[in-house]
Amino acid sequence: MLFALEHRENVDLSLTPSFELPSGWAVTSGMEAFDLPWTSSKNLLFGISGDGTGSSGQVKLHLDSGSDRMTWTGEFNVELLAQPTINFVQLAYDGQTWDTPFGPGSHPTGVPLQFTWLIGNEANVEWQPTASVSLSSGLFGECSTLEAIGQGDLKPVTCTVIISSSMEPLSEPSFVLKLAGDEVESTQNIGLLVATVVESAWQMERTTQLTTGAQEQIQVTLTNVGNTAYSHKIVVDGSKDWKASIDGNDVLNLESGESTKIRLLVRADRPGDGSITLALQGAEQMTNSSFTFSLSAVGEPTGTSGQSLPVGAIGVGALLVALLIVGLFLSRRKSESDFTIDPSSKFTAPLVTVPPVSAVPQTSATVHSPTCWSCRQAITGPMLGCPGCGARYHRKEVPSCTSNTLQQCVNCNASTSTFVHA
Repeated sequence: MLFALEHRENVDLSLTPSFELPSGWAVTSGMEAFDLPWTSSKNLLFGISGDGTGSSGQVKLHLDSGSDRMTWTGEFNVELLAQPTINFVQLAYDGQTWDTPFGPGSHPTGVPLQFTWLIGNEANVEWQPTASVSLSSGLFGECSTLEAIGQGDLKPVTCTVIISSSMEPLSEPSFVLKLAGDEVESTQNIGLLVATVVESAWQMERTTQLTTGAQEQIQVTLTNVGNTAYSHKIVVDGSKDWKASIDGNDVLNLESGESTKIRLLVRADRPGDGSITLALQGAEQMTNSSFTFSLSAVGEPTGTSGQSLPVGAIGVGALLVALLIVGLFLSRRKSESDFTIDPSSKFTAPLVTVPPVSAVPQTSATVHSPTCWSCRQAITGPMLGCPGCGARYHRKEVPSCTSNTLQQCVNCNASTSTFVHA
């Protein structure tokens, strides 16, 4: 407190200062006695300090000279300020919580990180602060609204902070929680550690139906949505009756935020629904390292060669099965001496039960010879038959035919090891 003192009388004075102060206040300096000659002036400076409980009230400065006292009277108007406290409660994201702001040790990018504190006030006054965050480059965030806080109250405040996906892994951005209101401000600084994120996103660009037997192109977009580059081979697999392969390079190198289009060649051998699965090989720790999508096809079933099975071929197969049965009857009528089997043959004739020969009426009807599916020539003697589709073949004894070198049936691809003597 600064005072200007002027002596207007004609005698010298020796003065001793003293104060009367409201409770909670005390004088800390400037209380020494001093002389004031007549017709002179002097500035007086006094230090006053409060103990935190100082109240408003009347203030008096006394200047005593012997039995005489001069007094100045004024007022203290005390403004009581809040005394904030900040206590961290938790960090929450992806359904998990931690009781320190460091979380699991690092912080993921692109994920809302929710930091919560309890804000208190130790002063006997109501405090209405506003919460905000001061963010370093690459961070985005905002805070919830705070209610008024009385003495001893605790109110929660949550600040949501998002780290940009472009932030470098293991970099250390930070933000500051700031509470301000009623001439009081309090802050708390939070440091972050950017986690290494390896994640992919997939998108199929076609949903129309396919036609059975036709190889068509499907495109899938793969994006590296993590914050670190990766390189992996892509593998493809289809459900039953669906074939798929990569058209082009199957090794992908993607920087953070980079996308590429994967071209697939897909064929359905049966109508209906199917699925195709794409996976990045060796990326088990990656989020979304594989992708499965569904397709549907319409049309007729196709064979393993990818061509539709002609209706005429179905009729021929049925006819050959009938001829095989007739041949079994006719071969039964031959004597054991007329029906010779090459001991070196790898085919074994199964036991066939047929009705007695006497039950078959003797007629003069002409029986047409079947055609060998290998050399396409007529078969006039003993033959081999495919039990799967009824196709007939010359036996080994016919030198002009190479049916004995076949590994599969020409008609249905069944193994020749299943052929029977007919």
